[in-house]
Amino acid sequence: MAWSETGFVPARDSALISVAPLCFNLYNNFMARIDITHLSPQERLDLIGELWDSLDVDTVPLTSAQAAELGRRRSTLDADIENGDDAHDVIAELRSRHS
Repeated sequence: MAWSETGFVPARDSALISVAPLCFNLYNNFMARIDITHLSPQERLDLIGELWDSLDVDTVPLTSAQAAELGRRRSTLDADIENGDDAHDVIAELRSRHS
């Protein structure tokens, strides 16, 4: 028996509901063991980078807006490359401005 307005399927969703407290407790216990308050802002940013890099691109869910934007960018990639500047030229120009 399914409730179409909520998408609730008792046979499937009751199992998820029954493990929710366990997941919540595991999350809280895990977070309680990681104290990042002693880290500097730069160290926290480095940690974020490490965590970000550890994600498998195929397992990160995208919103429909993100997927649409990636599709738009992929479709214009070849044309955009022709309009861009060589990376070496850009880096040389930046260095000359800030030296």
